[in-house]
Amino acid sequence: MNTEITLNVDQVAIQSNLNQLIEQVRQAEEVTYAALSQLSRDMLAYIPDSGDIDMANRLIAVLKADRALGVTAYFEHFLPWHCEDGVFSTKIKKAARVEKKAEERMAFLEIEANNYYTWKREENASKNPKDFAALITKAVVNGTNEEKGDLSNDAVLTAVLAGGVTLTDLAAFLANQEEVALEEVAAIRQVG
Repeated sequence: MNTEITLNVDQVAIQSNLNQLIEQVRQAEEVTYAALSQLSRDMLAYIPDSGDIDMANRLIAVLKADRALGVTAYFEHFLPWHCEDGVFSTKIKKAARVEKKAEERMAFLEIEANNYYTWKREENASKNPKDFAALITKAVVNGTNEEKGDLSNDAVLTAVLAGGVTLTDLAAFLANQEEVALEEVAAIRQVG
């Protein structure tokens, strides 16, 4: 069976045009990433010293909506100026917050690699912590499913033990589960 796709002349022209446009987007993204990485650091140093909070507003105004929201949150995190509906005003928040934000900003800028993108990754990671228990449960369910993994219970337990759970851990867990079950049975008998 031949799965080769044969393109006519029009399709080849369209494909070529699409590939050129994709390359333009890639290049634009590279430029944006590099510029925003540098700007995000430089502006955190410049704005507090100069008081020129409108510089942040000018940058945010030229960004697309999703990136503008992220950059606004970034500046809100590090700068003491009041922000409403994505626009910073010259009104500064309370003095205690000014000092706290200055400390956070200076600690962040001490690490040369830090910029908007590293901050955003850290923020996303802290807001969306992984639920490893749910991931493990899903892996066991899928692994023991006859159509997906068809693992035996022995294979699952072997994997759990290989992952660092010891037989002592397993025995303690089972003993605790037995105690819980006995307490539940006793409670049911008292009710009945």
